[in-house]
Amino acid sequence: MPITSFLPRIPPPVNAYLKFFRIRSRHLPRLRRNLAAERISCVILHSATTTDSAHVSLLQACEMTTELPLTMSSSMLSISNYHQYQWQLFQQYLGARVLEIGPGFGQYTRRMTEQNREVLACDLDSGHLSALTAAIPSARLTTMQLDLNNCQERRQQIADFRPESILLLNVLEHIEHHEAALNSLCSVSNGGTTLILLVPALNILYNGLDRQAGHFRRYTVRSLKNVCEQAGWQTAQCRYINAVGIPGWIAAGAINSVFSRKEQLDSGSTNFLLRFYDKWFTGLSRLADRFTGPLCGLSVFYVGTAKGH
Repeated sequence: MPITSFLPRIPPPVNAYLKFFRIRSRHLPRLRRNLAAERISCVILHSATTTDSAHVSLLQACEMTTELPLTMSSSMLSISNYHQYQWQLFQQYLGARVLEIGPGFGQYTRRMTEQNREVLACDLDSGHLSALTAAIPSARLTTMQLDLNNCQERRQQIADFRPESILLLNVLEHIEHHEAALNSLCSVSNGGTTLILLVPALNILYNGLDRQAGHFRRYTVRSLKNVCEQAGWQTAQCRYINAVGIPGWIAAGAINSVFSRKEQLDSGSTNFLLRFYDKWFTGLSRLADRFTGPLCGLSVFYVGTAKGH
């Protein structure tokens, strides 16, 4: 008997999602445990081919030293297929000197330093930067505290670094005055500096998880192109990605609203769905992007260059 027959209170989007993946009643105890969990899991699940102890130590260090709340699920550390999918999207646009704003758990910082790229990793949280430096002890990694809402204070340091690429993955949506931030980055860039952005897509998908993560907005292809071009960037490409992830995002938001007293970005249900997607659907996302890129997706991917000054 399908699991959905036992869950009459689940709203239609989640009900359809569960039916689509044909989750059977034998999975009910595990699903209930995940839905009931409302605390950050200290257990990081790795695939047989991915055992990065430094990433585990970074998460533990972040829990101890971070000054601000984390704005992502802890499972983002262990979804190796998804990170490879993202890496293949943007690595070809990276130069030898990368300004990375919002390094997260360092999942891409490490890859860039291992490719002998100079990385200036910036974050609002100095405790998080200390944890990043401890977890990735590379001479090619430099860190700097940066508030994109007021980045003029760091203007000279960024200019001195002379970035060939500026990387913001799931960062711009956290910035209230995003156009001013993009304009400041453009003003300290050399002509030809590449801007790489990944942002959440489509305001219709905005839910409680966005609110808990501190998102001011989600974007369309048109709105992201407009704000970048008004800030002085010239668009090379802008398209939707990961349409396959939309049902999972809807399900995660709906499950949290039903089973949690408050929205939980790092709840057991969200982490379960992330790992489930990573294991079974990342490859499908990569294939579907060829057809859904002009239409819709869970995120918008943008590449642009700074105009000569």
